[in-house]
Amino acid sequence: FCCQSFHFSFLFVVVVENLLVGSSLPDPSMSNTKKYKLGVGYNIFDGEELLQHSIYSIRGVVDYVCVVYQTISNFGIKCSKGLETNLQKMKEMGLIDELIFYTPTSRFTDKEKLELVSPDVKEEEIGGSLLTISPQFFNEIKKREIGRQACISAGCTHFMTMDADEFYHQSDLKKAIEKMVENSYDVTACRMRTFYHSAEYELLPPDNINAVIVVCDLRTKQPLRMAAPGYPVLVDPTRRPNKFTNFHLFPRNELEMYHFTLVRLNIRSKLENVSNRGNYVTDVDSFVRKFERWEPGLPLVHPHRNLSSFFQEVKKVPNWFEIPDFQVKKSFCHFCSLRPPSPSTPLSRCSKCKKVWYCGRECQKKDWMYHKIDCK
Repeated sequence: FCCQSFHFSFLFVVVVENLLVGSSLPDPSMSNTKKYKLGVGYNIFDGEELLQHSIYSIRGVVDYVCVVYQTISNFGIKCSKGLETNLQKMKEMGLIDELIFYTPTSRFTDKEKLELVSPDVKEEEIGGSLLTISPQFFNEIKKREIGRQACISAGCTHFMTMDADEFYHQSDLKKAIEKMVENSYDVTACRMRTFYHSAEYELLPPDNINAVIVVCDLRTKQPLRMAAPGYPVLVDPTRRPNKFTNFHLFPRNELEMYHFTLVRLNIRSKLENVSNRGNYVTDVDSFVRKFERWEPGLPLVHPHRNLSSFFQEVKKVPNWFEIPDFQVKKSFCHFCSLRPPSPSTPLSRCSKCKKVWYCGRECQKKDWMYHKIDCK
């Protein structure tokens, strides 16, 4: 997630179905005796093709997963045809505990805005008055706060707010939260690693300017509030607990967030619906053409105006989380974007055009009203 400055004076630059998948297996060292109950609230509109794998990366550590989703974006664009099917399947698989539907609005009253913004925010930090903050940011923080409240209702002591393109190595996450509990940290953060085009290409140099809030202690009863001040590192203004007393930034050798922000089935949807789209290229068609044609050895094309000059190269890395190559259609269902139930269960190909694959007849039937236009 790359947060627009909301006209902020500062710049936020950003740099279970198949349990046989190695990265999704619970760590055998994880004890059942815990001093915490960890909940996660996902904020979803698109990018759902990554959600299954993101949950796999943490499910062995977390106790409760809720997804706060919307079917119309903050800019009035409809979600993908398979979003709700995708989410319902993951709930049936046990990856998701609760689905919460959210309807965005562009008409927040001044009272509603005041309730979502930190009372201690400084006007110079948001570049003016409360009225200058665009509605999409209020929708975003409201969804994250709904996720936090759901985790409280589920009896959680600790909370993470995440997007579908965010991943952690669960053994590192387990050690991090144990350290958090042991040292009574109430808010923790870490640095990020950013990936490009596929899960096997990492952007360099590493971003050591920005950080991401990882886990918050719910027992402090601090709601998420826009642009809450006092944080010692640059973090997304929509993820900040209003106050903290013992903040901790994990060093890279202890915990990192793996950010697959440009690894997408539909990169266009990201650019058209990301909250801070004002920071991105305006000629989306031109970028998409260049991005889809990119291959190692060609110059990088990055859609974020500032990050396009920050990142200089890519490095080939392992596909740690076994994320499918979204350019290879037979690696995921054309309708719901999920992978097959197991490596031994192949997807079924459309018998007419032989160009798309499905995880089952149900998805193929639901997709026919769309696919029949292109099926030749």
